[in-house]
Amino acid sequence: MKSLAVKISLVVAVLAVLVLALMPKVIGASIERATIDNLLALIPPETESQFKVRRNEFSNGWFSSSTTIEFIYTPIGTDAIALTMDFDIDHGPLLQTKDGLSIGLAHAVIQPSIRNDLIDIAVADLSFPLPDITLNLLARFNQSMWVNLNVSPLNFSDVTGEFNFNGLNANVDIASDQSAYVSVQMGELSASENAANSNILVTGMAITSATTQMNNILAESSATLTIPLISSTLPLPFSMSDITLSLIHI
Repeated sequence: MKSLAVKISLVVAVLAVLVLALMPKVIGASIERATIDNLLALIPPETESQFKVRRNEFSNGWFSSSTTIEFIYTPIGTDAIALTMDFDIDHGPLLQTKDGLSIGLAHAVIQPSIRNDLIDIAVADLSFPLPDITLNLLARFNQSMWVNLNVSPLNFSDVTGEFNFNGLNANVDIASDQSAYVSVQMGELSASENAANSNILVTGMAITSATTQMNNILAESSATLTIPLISSTLPLPFSMSDITLSLIHI
């Protein structure tokens, strides 16, 4: 009896190992639909005519995939804005995310970059590099998604003044029915200009938002903005604290 139990345990263990080894390849076959297609479904139909999407072919391996997607947005009356997103995707079911081990269909690290003539000129004139921006996407087995946006801190000073930004972190939790909850936390932002003896200070900012349908701009939604303190010396000195703005759309 004991020998039989040991054999059954060994068979179960071997099957479990085989399933864990094969599942990443099986999941990889549908990884494009689980990640890219679900993201594209979030574009509101009202703006689809202004979007053009270019997809590179998937480089699909056993445990990971990679691709590049370019979103070209042409607002009415302005130059086109191109957003390029490089996807490095790990296949589930076991996923190593920035918050530790997780279970899901796929986890993607996304590196975005923006191309626009006006933005390129403005960035070229800056005397300091822009902060790093990283996106993480977790596609769950129930067709829901979690997206995290992280903007790194930036500190710069020279003879003209000083700029300090303590970074930004945003989370978007999207259910399978496209209802969503958004949470944004921004750190302290301060800037000063020595020649004008001016400064501005925002001690932080928090935004929370919920919607019944992410891709419908008319869907029932709510949002709250909170700023502990904002102050400035120009054009007129002012200081406001405990700012809270709420919006409900039914």
